[in-house]
Amino acid sequence: MGDPTAAMGIRAPSPYAAFGDKATLFNEAIQVFGATAASFHARSARSRPPRR
Repeated sequence: MGDPTAAMGIRAPSPYAAFGDKATLFNEAIQVFGATAASFHARSARSRPPRR
């Protein structure tokens, strides 16, 4: 948790305080990752020529 909390500029216990608990923090991270990864793949698929 050291690297993520340092990147967010908060101390170690704060992520759980900010998100409620470990499960909520995990679910939020998965949603953000899914939204950004899905967006990247959709843009990438549109920018390539179709396969033969």
